[in-house]
Amino acid sequence: MPDTLLAIIASYFFIVLTQDVHIFPGVIFSQVTKPFKRFRSKPLEAESIFISTEDNKSIELWRIGPDADTEELPYVAVIFHGNGASMKGFLAIQLWLSSLGIISYGFDYRGFGNSTGWPSERGLELDSDAVWKYITTRENILPEQMIVLGISIGGALAARIASLHEPKVLILVSAFTNLRQAVVDYFPMGIFAPLLKYRLPTIDYVGKLKNAHLITAHGERDRIVRPYHTEKIMSAYHGSGTAIRITRDVPGHNSIFFSARHEIAEALKKCMQ
Repeated sequence: MPDTLLAIIASYFFIVLTQDVHIFPGVIFSQVTKPFKRFRSKPLEAESIFISTEDNKSIELWRIGPDADTEELPYVAVIFHGNGASMKGFLAIQLWLSSLGIISYGFDYRGFGNSTGWPSERGLELDSDAVWKYITTRENILPEQMIVLGISIGGALAARIASLHEPKVLILVSAFTNLRQAVVDYFPMGIFAPLLKYRLPTIDYVGKLKNAHLITAHGERDRIVRPYHTEKIMSAYHGSGTAIRITRDVPGHNSIFFSARHEIAEALKKCMQ
């Protein structure tokens, strides 16, 4: 067998066996910087909270209240962040919610930031369940007072929790239909799609929604998750709520939220009426 072919086969199996690292690159940065975590500081606006999951992992949350000069609304939001950074990298979204008068919680999946453990699909589900239970208990609110916001890979986890609890609004930003299809689209990584151990079927969860309103936002020139994913997600929604799709002609995978934040805010206000 030629050496080149052997090298290709070895590379293939190496990537498959280390898929956690490729799917959750933010974990690597978190693990490398953990020895220096005593030097980290949280935002002054945030309250840091640690909770335990069913399998005894420690998960960190940040709670941020409404701006002091903003009328507090009777809703609470939880953010499911993307895979490239910890919740600290998505702080701006919590501050945006604060400016709207909404209490928000960000949290780090297992392995990210100060949270313990290592990511797996079942593990992320346990993290999500523990966070949902903590927030609704602490804030003493009903599911219909919750806003669930998921970014990119976090959209799958957000959609799952929404399908289980029917919040007031589910917001999906740059979400994919399922992880395998997203990988298939991302040349040349598509050759590894058949051996993915993660499903993360956002579209299946959205199809189960009954009452929750749905807002999606996607950049028309997103080359990491193609915009047709959101089209399919919108088509899968058969709930009784309002469904609003927001698109902007912006490049990149992460720019849509900040480009369309005013439109997202208006859509959110409409759903909360």
